[in-house]
Amino acid sequence: MHRQALGDVTPITKERPWERAAVDLSEKPYTALGIDLLGQALHDREAAINTFIECNQAMESAVHTDQNAGPKASRRLPAAAVKESLGRHLIARDVAIARHWRGMLPRGLKPRRTLPHCKSRRN
Repeated sequence: MHRQALGDVTPITKERPWERAAVDLSEKPYTALGIDLLGQALHDREAAINTFIECNQAMESAVHTDQNAGPKASRRLPAAAVKESLGRHLIARDVAIARHWRGMLPRGLKPRRTLPHCKSRRN
Protein backbone atom coordinates (compact mmCIF):
# COMPACT_ATOMS: atom_id res chain seq x y z
CA MET A 1 0.00 0.00 0.00
CA HIS A 2 2.90 2.37 0.70
CA ARG A 3 4.31 1.78 -2.78
CA GLN A 4 1.17 2.81 -4.61
CA ALA A 5 1.00 6.27 -6.08
CA LEU A 6 -1.10 8.82 -4.25
CA GLY A 7 -4.67 8.61 -5.41
CA ASP A 8 -4.27 5.08 -6.80
CA VAL A 9 -7.31 3.12 -5.69
CA THR A 10 -6.27 -0.25 -7.10
CA PRO A 11 -7.36 -2.88 -4.59
CA ILE A 12 -4.65 -4.91 -2.90
CA THR A 13 -5.28 -8.59 -3.41
CA LYS A 14 -3.47 -11.60 -1.95
CA GLU A 15 -1.40 -11.97 -5.14
CA ARG A 16 -0.06 -8.37 -5.33
CA PRO A 17 2.33 -8.58 -2.32
CA TRP A 18 3.76 -11.82 -3.70
CA GLU A 19 4.17 -10.27 -7.15
CA ARG A 20 6.00 -7.35 -5.57
CA ALA A 21 8.19 -9.72 -3.54
CA ALA A 22 9.07 -11.61 -6.73
CA VAL A 23 10.05 -8.35 -8.45
CA ASP A 24 12.14 -7.26 -5.45
CA LEU A 25 13.93 -10.59 -5.23
CA SER A 26 14.66 -10.70 -8.95
CA GLU A 27 16.40 -7.29 -8.85
CA LYS A 28 19.18 -8.22 -6.44
CA PRO A 29 22.68 -6.87 -7.15
CA TYR A 30 25.35 -9.12 -8.56
CA THR A 31 27.54 -10.80 -5.97
CA ALA A 32 31.03 -11.92 -6.82
CA LEU A 33 31.67 -15.62 -7.15
CA GLY A 34 34.79 -17.71 -6.73
CA ILE A 35 35.25 -17.79 -10.50
CA ASP A 36 35.44 -13.97 -10.46
CA LEU A 37 38.29 -14.18 -7.97
CA LEU A 38 40.08 -16.63 -10.22
CA GLY A 39 39.57 -14.37 -13.23
CA GLN A 40 40.98 -11.36 -11.37
CA ALA A 41 43.96 -13.41 -10.17
CA LEU A 42 44.72 -14.49 -13.74
CA HIS A 43 44.41 -10.91 -14.94
CA ASP A 44 46.78 -9.67 -12.21
CA ARG A 45 49.24 -12.46 -13.05
CA GLU A 46 49.27 -11.49 -16.73
CA ALA A 47 49.78 -7.83 -15.79
CA ALA A 48 52.73 -8.76 -13.54
CA ILE A 49 54.30 -10.85 -16.29
CA ASN A 50 53.89 -8.01 -18.80
CA THR A 51 55.47 -5.54 -16.36
CA PHE A 52 58.38 -7.90 -15.76
CA ILE A 53 58.95 -8.29 -19.52
CA GLU A 54 58.82 -4.51 -20.07
CA CYS A 55 61.32 -3.88 -17.26
CA ASN A 56 63.62 -6.61 -18.57
CA GLN A 57 63.51 -5.09 -22.06
CA ALA A 58 64.32 -1.64 -20.64
CA MET A 59 67.27 -3.06 -18.67
CA GLU A 60 68.60 -4.95 -21.69
CA SER A 61 68.37 -1.88 -23.92
CA ALA A 62 70.14 0.20 -21.26
CA VAL A 63 72.94 -2.36 -21.00
CA HIS A 64 73.15 -2.51 -24.80
CA THR A 65 73.71 1.26 -25.03
CA ASP A 66 75.97 1.51 -21.95
CA GLN A 67 77.83 -1.49 -20.51
CA ASN A 68 78.09 0.18 -17.08
CA ALA A 69 74.36 0.93 -16.77
CA GLY A 70 73.84 -1.54 -13.90
CA PRO A 71 76.62 -0.25 -11.64
CA LYS A 72 75.61 3.35 -12.41
CA ALA A 73 72.02 2.64 -11.39
CA SER A 74 73.23 0.92 -8.22
CA ARG A 75 75.23 4.02 -7.28
CA ARG A 76 72.33 6.36 -8.04
CA LEU A 77 69.88 4.72 -5.61
CA PRO A 78 71.87 5.41 -2.40
CA ALA A 79 72.72 8.90 -3.68
CA ALA A 80 69.02 9.65 -4.17
CA ALA A 81 68.24 8.47 -0.63
CA VAL A 82 70.98 10.68 0.81
CA LYS A 83 69.77 13.63 -1.24
CA GLU A 84 66.24 13.17 0.07
CA SER A 85 67.24 13.00 3.73
CA LEU A 86 69.91 15.71 3.55
CA GLY A 87 67.36 18.50 3.26
CA ARG A 88 65.70 17.48 6.52
CA HIS A 89 69.06 17.39 8.31
CA LEU A 90 69.96 20.89 7.12
CA ILE A 91 66.69 22.25 8.48
CA ALA A 92 67.28 20.51 11.81
CA ARG A 93 70.79 21.97 11.94
CA ASP A 94 69.45 25.49 11.32
CA VAL A 95 66.93 25.08 14.12
CA ALA A 96 69.63 23.83 16.50
CA ILE A 97 71.87 26.79 15.65
CA ALA A 98 69.06 29.26 16.14
CA ARG A 99 68.00 27.68 19.44
CA HIS A 100 71.31 26.94 21.16
CA TRP A 101 74.05 29.08 19.67
CA ARG A 102 72.32 32.43 19.14
CA GLY A 103 74.04 33.95 22.18
CA MET A 104 77.46 32.77 21.00
CA LEU A 105 77.36 34.69 17.69
CA PRO A 106 79.06 38.12 17.61
CA ARG A 107 76.72 41.11 17.80
CA GLY A 108 75.16 42.06 14.49
CA LEU A 109 75.88 38.67 12.93
CA LYS A 110 72.73 36.71 12.20
CA PRO A 111 72.56 33.01 11.44
CA ARG A 112 71.99 32.41 7.75
CA ARG A 113 69.53 29.89 6.39
CA THR A 114 71.20 27.10 4.47
CA LEU A 115 70.25 26.90 0.82
CA PRO A 116 68.86 23.56 -0.26
CA HIS A 117 71.67 21.49 -1.75
CA CYS A 118 69.87 20.88 -5.02
CA LYS A 119 69.28 24.57 -5.89
CA SER A 120 71.94 26.88 -7.19
CA ARG A 121 73.04 29.87 -5.14
CA ARG A 122 72.04 32.25 -7.95
CA ASN A 123 68.34 31.94 -7.04
